Amino acid sequence: MYAENLYQLKERRKTPINLRDGGEQKSEISSDDYYRDIRSRVVLVWVLCNVILVMTITQIWKADAIHSNTYLAFILWCVFGFAIVRFGGSLAFLLHLCVRRIVVTFHKWQLRRSGDEGVDSFVTIPN
Repeated sequence: MYAENLYQLKERRKTPINLRDGGEQKSEISSDDYYRDIRSRVVLVWVLCNVILVMTITQIWKADAIHSNTYLAFILWCVFGFAIVRFGGSLAFLLHLCVRRIVVTFHKWQLRRSGDEGVDSFVTIPN
């Protein structure tokens, strides 16, 4: 009896806590939720960095001193350039997504017009 109880305790220790009797079942995070969380955190860090940059510039240098400081001007122009590149990439992605949806909708419309069944399973639009 002692050996049997000892064996059961050892086996119980090997199983994860969430699989034991009465353990809480954790809901698994889907990959879409994971990527949304990562994107949200990246945007939050980016906004905080921009706020820190603006606060630093406004507290340390006066408005007329910024023009004479070449290092600060270089940093600000780099931030501006990166923002323009990021905006261009976002705009290109939105344009690509819109064109893709228009093309897929047009193809679905053509297939329905030609009388094919099973159109919805043939062409899908990614979210």
